[in-house]
Amino acid sequence: MGYHSVLGPAPTAAQIATQDPRKMEISIFKRINSALTHCAAHPDINATELSGVIQKNSDIWIFFAKEVAHPDHPYPSELKYRILKLAEFAISHGMQVLSKDAELDQLIDINLSMINGLSGAQ
Repeated sequence: MGYHSVLGPAPTAAQIATQDPRKMEISIFKRINSALTHCAAHPDINATELSGVIQKNSDIWIFFAKEVAHPDHPYPSELKYRILKLAEFAISHGMQVLSKDAELDQLIDINLSMINGLSGAQ
């Protein structure tokens, strides 16, 4: 089962065009967190699949960091800073997981925090 299977089907262009951006962000974090949880529950998962999920998680954090770093983004500066620090940690921690120096639990917890934060901000 490849990481695309673990993540489930990607949203269609029509879903992206019509969905509220905040709901889309929540959906994206939920999908990747589901994949991370799957990997954590299956310690025998192959390295390629785990690497793909970690890469996708990093890609999401990079995208989100770029969005909030934009000067016109409406979040307050302090919240932007915190999100950028979380992104930095998530990417770094993902690399540590791949080198077997860390576990997936903290990535799952960080993503859950984002899901909860974004859900509360609606």
